[in-house]
Amino acid sequence: MKYCDIIKIMANQILTKPKIILENGKPTGVILNWKDFQEILEKIEDIYDLSEIKKMKKMNFRKFDDFLKEYGLRNIYRKESRKRY
Repeated sequence: MKYCDIIKIMANQILTKPKIILENGKPTGVILNWKDFQEILEKIEDIYDLSEIKKMKKMNFRKFDDFLKEYGLRNIYRKESRKRY
């Protein structure tokens, strides 16, 4: 193995491992590479989306036709949907 190959491997390991920032011996932050950060962010977004879906399942929705009927829009909506552009 060449010296430059060893340096590339070491640089790759240094850049891909998270770095922990310590203040007074206690962890206060982390430095991640961009790819790892994006993966973590996507997982957080997925968890949030799932929690919102669970909330929505508990809500009571009415049928679209009932909404149109309540606001007197049933006939207007049907006429508009027949138009061809």
